[in-house]
Amino acid sequence: MPILVVVVDRIINKSPVSAPKIVSGFGAFIGVIFLLTDGYLDQLELGGNSLIGIALALCCAVVGAFYLVLVRPLIQEYGAVRMTALTFIIGAFALWITVHLVWEITVNPLTLFERPPQAYWSILALGIWNTCIGFILWLWGISNAPDISRANYLFFLKPVIAAILAWIILGNTTSVLQILAILMVTGFVALEMSYNSLIENARNEEDLIPDHIFKGGKQMKKSPSNETVSYTHLRAHETSLHLVCRLLLE
Repeated sequence: MPILVVVVDRIINKSPVSAPKIVSGFGAFIGVIFLLTDGYLDQLELGGNSLIGIALALCCAVVGAFYLVLVRPLIQEYGAVRMTALTFIIGAFALWITVHLVWEITVNPLTLFERPPQAYWSILALGIWNTCIGFILWLWGISNAPDISRANYLFFLKPVIAAILAWIILGNTTSVLQILAILMVTGFVALEMSYNSLIENARNEEDLIPDHIFKGGKQMKKSPSNETVSYTHLRAHETSLHLVCRLLLE
């Protein structure tokens, strides 16, 4: 979905899409694939119900991308809590009717606590913690980010965090390839998050000492661009970045 958010944001808001953003997005996406499949792409079955599931997942990602981009100004105006509550109430009602009409399954929410404790506690945790609190924090963060497509790249870290928690809490084993995939995803996301800062720092360092400047067989250092240098130095080291003092003192 993060890549689709970039595309949708470009279509709706005409936001620029830089080459580093594309590279980091696809790099993190490939890393997630290796993390989830443990490097064996043949584990992704492409037959029967799997194709239907993949198609539904893609539709969900497209709809979610449009939702994040379109709802952002509303969240900025009305707040994440109000918008999350409103959309979830409407969504729950629409889902309840859809399940009844399509699959002929009628869900009675009043029978929640008639189920085993593990079942209703799992449902409550999924609804309150994962869905309600999680989406409120996520939408609130997205709405306050200056670049929604860049901030949404943090979405790539969800399977990484899940794999780490599964290793710490559940004691799941992690293969070497999965560790490399975690490093790959984290690295691409970190690169995207810090790209502007790296470029700005590189530009600020243009006025500092370059790698090597050879003139007349000697290694010379370049002075900062705002430093005044002598005419003699200009003749030995010509550059348009220096402010040159041509005043010759007698």
